[in-house]
Amino acid sequence: FIHKDLKETIMLTVSIKKFVNMTFTSALLLVLLVGETRKGVTALEVGDNVCIEGFIMDLFCINRGTLLDAPSVQTLRNPEKHSVHCLVDVSQCRRSGYNLLLDPQEPGGLYARLFQLDSGGNEMVLTEARAIGDCSTCMAQGTQEFGYRATIKGTVTDMGSSSTPATLETLAVLPVGSSCQDDIFEDEDGNPTEDGTPGTGGGGGMDFVNLDDLLNDMDGINLVFDAGSLDTVFLRHGSLMLIGWGFLLPSGAIMARLFKHRPDGLWFKIHIFVQTLGLLLAGIGFIIALRNFDTFNGKDHIKGYAHAVMGTTVMVLGFLQPLNAMIRPHAPQEGAPKSTLRVIWEIVHKGSGWTAIALAVCTISIGTTLLPQMDDQRTFQLAYGLGAGLLFLFLIMYLMMDKKKFSKKMKLEETNPIMNSGEA
Repeated sequence: FIHKDLKETIMLTVSIKKFVNMTFTSALLLVLLVGETRKGVTALEVGDNVCIEGFIMDLFCINRGTLLDAPSVQTLRNPEKHSVHCLVDVSQCRRSGYNLLLDPQEPGGLYARLFQLDSGGNEMVLTEARAIGDCSTCMAQGTQEFGYRATIKGTVTDMGSSSTPATLETLAVLPVGSSCQDDIFEDEDGNPTEDGTPGTGGGGGMDFVNLDDLLNDMDGINLVFDAGSLDTVFLRHGSLMLIGWGFLLPSGAIMARLFKHRPDGLWFKIHIFVQTLGLLLAGIGFIIALRNFDTFNGKDHIKGYAHAVMGTTVMVLGFLQPLNAMIRPHAPQEGAPKSTLRVIWEIVHKGSGWTAIALAVCTISIGTTLLPQMDDQRTFQLAYGLGAGLLFLFLIMYLMMDKKKFSKKMKLEETNPIMNSGEA
């Protein structure tokens, strides 16, 4: 009996040891499997296929920092207020391309720029948004006016940077609520089939990472919150134009009109200096606009297009002024009549100059309403309306008083030559 009990004890010990080993091995494999799965999901890499739902936002409104169709609304705070019209009709927005935004991860937080779509994805967005939206280029049955969302499926082609989101080769743009199951198929070469059906070469369905499952752990995903990069450009352009056409060039024209009483052509020297400086600053502002803004293709944004056309007209007239001044006929001697060519030249030079200044007033006034931030709009409107008004009033009053004092002094010198010689 003792031998039998010993044998049973040994067999039981061996069985328990095998059970413990199997349990430990299974647990270890499970841990490794979970670890690899989470690593593959949270550490997004180039080549991964992803599926995510979110708001679609054009890059132009992102760079503005506020919505073009609602300047008081921050782009990454309330994308639901962005109109479908602005998204797909306005050329500045449409041509800039689209980003997919990730919903805020905490109450009251900002939306993040998760992916920028490739050219194919941009076209898909236009097609789908026009199918369900209410806008000028939308299909007749669309009813959605604001906040376009979509489910995007695509392949990551670039991880982006701290200021640029990852790039997505878009495979499908689907309605909100669409499944992230593997319903995009590959051909025998591993490429998505054009019609979304199983390929004749036997390719299977594509595996997609559903990014909605990762909201608690986004360490491996590049989230970009940068917006409003055009703010500085707008302010530089606006400031240079305000100083040039808002202050200096009108001041130079006023000097030419009210400062001719001073001898030795002082008015002319000041006029040339002020106009040259003003035109130089305005020219720099004009170059900034040409390099950064696409308003000439934006006839659907009336104020922006009008500002661009009027501003270009003003600059052309401004650049022509020094050119026609170089070919001006000589002024007649004092007391001699002006030649016909001189009269014609003065009409053209003065007329085009004052026309440009008058047109600049309208252009600047419209421009102040196009700034992305409402605070900047009010600042520029005060600076131009109040600042320029007071400056011109002071300048005109000073020149008139100077003319009166100078005329009085000249008359005094004419009537009292002895005092004049004594002062000399």
